[in-house]
Order: sequence, then structure tokens, then C-alpha cells
Amino acid sequence: MKRAISVLFLSSILCIIFLQGPTVTGEETTTSTSGITVIRGGTIKLSDSVLEIPVLIENNPGLMGYRIVVTYDTDVIKPINTEKNEVFVGNYDDNADSNGGIFSIIWSGTQGIELNGELFKMRFKLIGSSAHITQIRLKFVAEDTFDENYQDVSIESRNIVIDIDELLGRITTKPEEKNVKENITKGEVVNQKGQKSNSFTKQLTIIKKISTLKKGKVKISIKKIEGVKKYQIFYATNRKFRNAKKIYSKKNVYTIKKLKRKKYYFKIRAYRIINGVKEYTNWSIVKTYKVKK
Repeated sequence: MKRAISVLFLSSILCIIFLQGPTVTGEETTTSTSGITVIRGGTIKLSDSVLEIPVLIENNPGLMGYRIVVTYDTDVIKPINTEKNEVFVGNYDDNADSNGGIFSIIWSGTQGIELNGELFKMRFKLIGSSAHITQIRLKFVAEDTFDENYQDVSIESRNIVIDIDELLGRITTKPEEKNVKENITKGEVVNQKGQKSNSFTKQLTIIKKISTLKKGKVKISIKKIEGVKKYQIFYATNRKFRNAKKIYSKKNVYTIKKLKRKKYYFKIRAYRIINGVKEYTNWSIVKTYKVKK
């Protein structure tokens, strides 16, 4: 599958020299699931109201490109810049918007890199020091995160929890916010009121049935998922999905036309949009189907 990542270069980068300051571990959980690629926050440093936050990768299968969307609270922190690990040779950019609350970090190289450790650093200005806890949400974009074979790399993203009280040496945290933090640390998804929400991204999309309608037409039935914006259907004549066709459907039943008399491979996932950010389910199991004319 051909990939194209548009890279915009920042016109200027603010360089900041950090003195050793308070630190706090900002990952959602310190336990990594064996065999699953994970990105998470490392130890956070605070100096002169500037947060330096490393983003780490574990169980790296060999990345050749990635795009990670970062979401944060604009009332508490403001992005300054990011800096990639020098091991990741290639094109790199961050399109930070100090007012938008969302930005992307993009890298593309010429070979797969299996480094486990720091992917990049993020620097934020702490502007809402009266807050007790804030989060930075990391979300990888699957179609722009791939290995040397241009195959999607599945990554589990973990929110970065910043305990501002701890960084500033304050003694207490509000009880209701403490509860939210404890829920986050246990790996649960919570909203601003501390209520649990369904984990949309952990769902597996299921292809219920593939059937032929008539010459060159195939109907795909997908198990319905609540809250879906669209279903994304990939199909190709090879198992690695090179030069795959991509279709978006609002319905969980879709008809593909003008297929040749060949064996096709299908995989499907769904997405929704939350606060302007796409959230994807896991890919379905790849299904093969031979079209008969």
C-alpha cells in the first residue's frame, strides 16, 4: 500500500536550556503487556514552568514511519516544541498549534528502526498551575504508522498523567480529582466527571459474511458497532495489501462492484470522531474470498 506523508518544516524552533528540577513519572501504568507495542510517557521534568516529557516505545517491531496525535488541555499547558530521537533518521515535523489543543508528530524514514526507548520529547509551558492533575492523550494514526513492508503497525497508546501537585511540591490533591487519577492509573477510560466510558479502540471489528450478488459484485456484512462514524474497508489481491483499495461506508453492509475473477483479501475497521480526533477500532481478522463470475 503506497504511503505518502506530507511533511511541513517549522520556520523556527525555540531552544530552552533546562536546569535540573522536580520530576515525576507520567505514564498511565508502568506495566507493559508482553508482545504488544506500547507508547507511553516517561519521567517528566519541570523547570521554570516548562514541562519536558519523553515519549517512549516498548516492543518496537521496526518502525519506518509514524504519526501520533497529541491532545491536551489548553487551559493548563501550551506546547513549545518537540524533538525526535536522533536514531530516527528521516523527515520529522510537529505541527503544534498553541491554541487548538491538538497537534501531530510525524516521522518517515528509509528503513525500519527497532529502538526501544525514547521516540521523541515534548515540551509544554505550564500555564494553569492551579490545576491538580492534567492529561496528555497520545493516539497513533494507524494508516501512517508502518514498518519496512508498508504494513500497519498496531500500537497501544497510553495517556500521560501529569500530577501538578507532585511536580510543584504541593501536599494535597482534591479528592474527586484523586479518584480520577486512580482510575486512569488502572488503565480505565474516564471522562471529566470521573465516570467510566466504553473502550471503543479495544473493540475488534468482525466481518460477519462475504457473499456474491451477481457478476463482479460482492456484499460484505459487518457486525454493527455502536457510535461508529464510518467503517473503513480495505481489499486487495495480495495478503500484504499492497496497492489496496480503500472504501468508507456509513452502513455495516456494503456492496463492492466491478471485481475481477480473483481471490481477494479483506480487512475492516471502524472509527468515530471525538473532539476532532479519529478513534479506530482494531482491524478485523483478514478474510479471503474468491470472486466467481
